[in-house]
Amino acid sequence: PGRGWGELVEAVWRALPITPEGLVHSEENPADDPALPYALSTQILLWYVTRRLARVGGELGLEEPALTGAAERTRSTVEELFAADVPVAPLWAYEIDGRGERRLYADANDLPTALAPAWGFCKPDDERWLGTMRFAFDEANPAYRPGPWGGLGSLHTPGTWPLGDIQQWVAGSLAGDDVGAERALDRLTGVASPDGLLPEAYDPETGAWTARHWFAWPAAAAGAFAIASLRG
Repeated sequence: PGRGWGELVEAVWRALPITPEGLVHSEENPADDPALPYALSTQILLWYVTRRLARVGGELGLEEPALTGAAERTRSTVEELFAADVPVAPLWAYEIDGRGERRLYADANDLPTALAPAWGFCKPDDERWLGTMRFAFDEANPAYRPGPWGGLGSLHTPGTWPLGDIQQWVAGSLAGDDVGAERALDRLTGVASPDGLLPEAYDPETGAWTARHWFAWPAAAAGAFAIASLRG
């Protein structure tokens, strides 16, 4: 009681299970599934939040140089430990255990990975980011669903996911893949309900909704990115 917002944020920050190498441990990946302890998108999100906190470090009782150094340590470790080479392209692994084991996969839930260049984690022409997104929309990825309405989904809930379409829209826009971005937008508008809301997943053969009708997350994300797109 009586603690300011800066003290509360500082307390949460200091309690995060961040390793000396700058990775944050989690019991589940963003798809809510038991996983290897270090997921790529979680580390990208950690880097982004750390950089944002550095801007107001003085209000938090945290030193800006320490926060900036922590962010760069996270990015350097991702570049070193998540790097993988597969026939599709050089890419980043989806998750690792930090001791050599890694998983090659991409999931519709992992928006931070698609947003990495927009946030400044890497450049839009970074070969490993491009390879990661290419793998996400390739049949080599276990979460990709082929078909007339095919696209990126998740093993968490079978089907094509609007969140996967949003990833393709964002990644295509950042990488200059106008065809891919337009295809993703066409699918989003094609499966949207009359009120503009979206499901969690839909059938890759028919486009029919299959899970969590009127799912708030993809609708909110699509709206946010549409506004950002209009603002340039």
